[in-house]
Amino acid sequence: MTDTVLTIACEAGVNCTVLAQQPGATVVSPLLLCLTGVIGQVWALNYLHRRSKQQNRTVFYVMLSTLLWTDLIGKLTTTPAAILAYVHGHWLGGKEACNLHGFTMMTIGLVTHCMVSAMAVERYIGIRHGYYYSKHVTTSRARLLLLGIWLFGVLLCAMPLFGVGQYALQYPGSWCFVNTHVLWDESPVQHIVFTNLYGSIHVLCIVTIVYCNFAVIGTLIRTRMTRLREPMNSQHLYSNRSYRQRELEIQMVLVLVVITVVFIVSWLPLDLRIFLNQVWPHKSRADHYPDIVAIRLASLNQIIDPWAYIICRKLFFSNTGRRLLCFIQGRGWSKVSREASSLQVRV
Repeated sequence: MTDTVLTIACEAGVNCTVLAQQPGATVVSPLLLCLTGVIGQVWALNYLHRRSKQQNRTVFYVMLSTLLWTDLIGKLTTTPAAILAYVHGHWLGGKEACNLHGFTMMTIGLVTHCMVSAMAVERYIGIRHGYYYSKHVTTSRARLLLLGIWLFGVLLCAMPLFGVGQYALQYPGSWCFVNTHVLWDESPVQHIVFTNLYGSIHVLCIVTIVYCNFAVIGTLIRTRMTRLREPMNSQHLYSNRSYRQRELEIQMVLVLVVITVVFIVSWLPLDLRIFLNQVWPHKSRADHYPDIVAIRLASLNQIIDPWAYIICRKLFFSNTGRRLLCFIQGRGWSKVSREASSLQVRV
């Protein structure tokens, strides 16, 4: 049985659920975020499919396309309820609508964290443990992993429907999420445990992403220094790996790094609010302002992800992009230009 919270703590005489009375609360924000997000996601998915239809799908391609689809699904399923709330001036549908919206918001957030984390681990294994990667990491197993991530997200985020955890209407009354305002001395133990479990998984994913990316970047730097110090040995080291394969790997890493930076900047504030709101309970409207800033930053992630991919792809095909790849690999530009003239590298 659900125990959904539809009230928002505010100072006396102030109603924090009437959208028309909240500073900065306007329907323009969700509409603009939704339109720019959907346009970018559809464009990126089309670009990704069109660029890759002539070659076998790579594991990274499968994960990246699934991430973009998840962003698109998130925009299409979470925005309508917010728009309706802004249009009518208050939340519509009561607890049932809040349960559905909270479940959707939580699922998309958790699945996104796990997917970006899986992409980071995939690149970590691919760059640092190439033999194991070539033998054990396949697109079919990647699809099973992504399906498992979705099933895990759905099952965990549905727990409040069975009394473990709690959905709550969030300021300014236009969205629902896990109750981040549980009080250690008042709230039921299962709600406190669930909220902190959900937040801890998010933080664990971010730690994994940061570690894997730093490890991969460190490996690329060491490889480049080896090529510069010992050109003959490095030539032998890469004798079984084509220029195209090396450049493709670096492109994947650069795309992942950009997505990771955007992801952390967008999601970390909301992830931190899950814990900070328990330490400093909200007692006034001003206390809620960081929450709305955090959720809008998280919404920007679904917008920037596809555009980041598109910009990276355009950059890779430019002279500037090829010079960057040349610098990372420690190769001469003229040699790379000759090798690349007959290749069209695509993620």
